[in-house]
Amino acid sequence: MGKWHRFFFSTAKNASHLLKFTTKAAVTMAKRIGVKEMFRQMPQNSPTDMRVLQDAELMAVLVANAEPVAGKDTNVAQAPSMEILATDADWSDLILQCRGTKMYLVNGAQDPSMDVATIAEYREAYPWIDIDVIPNAGQMLIYQHYDAVIPRIAQAARNV
Repeated sequence: MGKWHRFFFSTAKNASHLLKFTTKAAVTMAKRIGVKEMFRQMPQNSPTDMRVLQDAELMAVLVANAEPVAGKDTNVAQAPSMEILATDADWSDLILQCRGTKMYLVNGAQDPSMDVATIAEYREAYPWIDIDVIPNAGQMLIYQHYDAVIPRIAQAARNV
């Protein structure tokens, strides 16, 4: 995991009462150094994500969407804190309840928030889930390999 991901996930796991504070600290840092620089620092362990950020058009979109988060009058610490806590929660009961539903897990091998070694554990625990690991992808998988991901999303939408 990258240092940012370790920072947030270890706080969620070991000191969840401090997670809102750590999220506020990250937002404050983004305000200080700028959203673009924050984007450059977060995926340091993912060369693929770093290459994605070199696309000027995509970077402009990411920055435009993230700037309101780091605005002078915003306080968004609660939402990311809740997302991190939900991500770190034990989802195994919910996944077992959905056993009859076709599921996909698509993960980038360079995603700094995930240890790819756990994929084998997931495959063993949940053999009905179609799990793909894309080697040349990171957390920004949707921008890197949209041609592999969007057809699955479209198929899932048609099946609803």
